[in-house]
Parts: sequence; structure tokens; C-alpha cells
Amino acid sequence: MLSFTVKVQHIIMDYHSLLKEYESVVLNDLINSLSKKYKVIILSELKDFQGEQKLEVFTKIRSIDQLMVPGTSTVLLTGDTKKLQAFHLKNISTILMGENVSRMITAEGIYSLPDLILSLERVKGFLLYNMDFGYRNEIAVENYLKKSGNSVLQKPKGLLYVAGEMEHQLYKNIKAELIVPGRFFTKGDTRAYADVLTLYLLKFKDEKSFAVQVFAESLKTCLDLLKQKQTFDIITTVPSRTSINKLDSIFYQPALMEFRNKVHLNLLKVETKYKQQKYAGNKFNRAHNVHNKISFTKQINGHVLLIDDIYTTGATTLECARMLYQAGAKSVTILPFGVTQHKVTTNIRKPVLGSGGDIYNLRLNNQTGEPFWVSAGSNYEEYHQIRNYYYGQ
Repeated sequence: MLSFTVKVQHIIMDYHSLLKEYESVVLNDLINSLSKKYKVIILSELKDFQGEQKLEVFTKIRSIDQLMVPGTSTVLLTGDTKKLQAFHLKNISTILMGENVSRMITAEGIYSLPDLILSLERVKGFLLYNMDFGYRNEIAVENYLKKSGNSVLQKPKGLLYVAGEMEHQLYKNIKAELIVPGRFFTKGDTRAYADVLTLYLLKFKDEKSFAVQVFAESLKTCLDLLKQKQTFDIITTVPSRTSINKLDSIFYQPALMEFRNKVHLNLLKVETKYKQQKYAGNKFNRAHNVHNKISFTKQINGHVLLIDDIYTTGATTLECARMLYQAGAKSVTILPFGVTQHKVTTNIRKPVLGSGGDIYNLRLNNQTGEPFWVSAGSNYEEYHQIRNYYYGQ
């Protein structure tokens, strides 16, 4: 589930950021355990590193510029969200480590999310014992691709992360909680080139049955997790600009049968047509673009779970939340399939070329959803072969 990594060989420990969360003896024990499987590199910004005499094996650096190992074999362990983007730009995958997830992910940080957000014990499970952790929808897609020979969809594993309350761009008193189950990478991002979830989200917009199925299964497990911590009275969707709401199709899948008594698919509607948000500009322009264009159809009460496909600036979704509050909602939680990330571009990432010089592109089989690579010259390659070559460049 790590964005850039082909095979993890090196672990960077951002030691002093993690000291804010853990005692030094705990971190030293972790480093010594990891050093039996990986080469451990200590990122220590202080001149004197007091933990040195307690550790058995390590290399020390004071900044990312001193790193002399390949980014695609390296993972950062940090407690500092401000470092994430800088390491992603170096093609280094990241794990944000801490015990209080809701405190670590803030509204401002959702556009530069780490590859994983794990507690100490889950870091051990993932790095030492190969346990499966990651964003719910990213793992759901991976599990779908690994389905058994009788085509039975495996139950998705993974975690949901609470990003806190998001504010309406025009009405600061209008807020809704955002749940993050996956990430979406825009075209041109080095991670988008080989990211299957991004393609699945695009195929969902095209109403491909395999994408509808996998997101229905994943949504069910999301709802099962959420209902353990909070109750929701109504489930509804962000309305479509067109006459057909593609989000509605997931609720006709058998996986969501038990939740249908809470589903109100026509609760919100587009009152006045507006231009596509991607052409509207920044988040404030997008908020003005959709302002007063959406209305509600009836009065409601209670906690509303609002489903969306891709959360970018949140302008449309938060306008929907504003209408839900006007309709009588006591609280609103937003659950998208993926949250758009800040673009990561690097000058060392080059597209994979075929023998004739054609660029390989990642595609999904329209019937099965299986990923494959194809060049303009119609040369086909297996998914992991090209992905590993691409990230190994």
C-alpha cells in the first residue's frame, strides 16, 4: 500500500518528532527490532543525539539532503506531518506514527496524506510481521485484484482516518466531519501513473460494474466500522449535475442491503445547473460556483452520512452539508471514496517506454477490472512488472 516502494529495505526514523509521542526507550527498542530486518537511518536534527549509546545498529543523517539510498526502497517513520510532502517529492513513502489518529490528521493536512497512519504496535505488525494495513479503499481494490479463483470478492481490510471538521468556504459556521478511506492522485502526479485506486475511481464515474461492486463492498465495511463508534440516521449522496446520479448505483448492490432503510437517495437535488467544478478555479470560486444551486426535498432529523466519490476542495460537498442542516440535520459526516492529493512531480520519473518508443499506460479490463499495461503499439505487460520497473528507475 506504499505509494513509491517496490521493496522496503531502508527505514528512516525521524527520531525527535517521535519523541513527542513516545519515550526514548520505546523508540530505541523499535529501532533495534527493525534493524534486524532493515537498514535503519536516524534522522536527527540536533547536533547531539542522546539515544546513540542505546542503539545497536544505525546510520545518522541530519537532513533529507544527506540521504544516500534509493527513495523507492525507503520508508519514513515520522510524527511530523510537515515533513510528508518533502519526502514524497524524493519518492520516499511515509508512515505517520502515533497513538491519537484524530489529532494527527487535521483538515489542513488531508491534501498531503502519508501512505499509512499507524500506532506503534501496528508499525511493528506492518514492518516486522507483514500485516495488512492501509487506507480502506486502497486495500479494498488490492484485495479485489487478488480475488480467489471462484471470483468471490474478499472482504476488504484497512483503516478509516478521521480528518476532523471541514469548514464551508463561505459560511464558517457550517462544518462537517470528513472520513478518509483512500487517496486520489490527479493526472501528472507520479503516483497516479501506477495507482489502481485512481483508475477505479475514474471507472466508477464511467459506471463500470466491477468498480460499482468493489466500492459497494468497501462502503459496507466502512459503515460497519463507523457504526461501532457513532450512529447515523440517514445515508444520502451528493447529487449529480446530470439527471443520473452514479453514486446511487452502489446502494442497489446486495452488500448494502442491511443499510437500505437508512438510505434516502433523492434527499438533495440540483436546483440550478452550474458549470463543472474543475473549470471554476480555486476553492472559493468553486464555492461561489455551486452556491445556492443545490436544495433539499424534505425535512429530516439526526446524523446524516453524506457519500461522495472524490473529495477535492469540498465546495460541492459542504454546500450539500449546508442544505442538510437547513433541512434539519443535527450533524453531517462526509465519506468520499478518495481524497484528492497535492500533486507530486519529480524530474527523475520517466514514463515506461515500449520497444518501439511508445509509452505504457495503465488500464483496467472493462469486464473484470484486472489492471494491465498497454503501449500505443498494443504491447501488453503484467501489472506488477511495469509498476516495479517504473518505481525502480
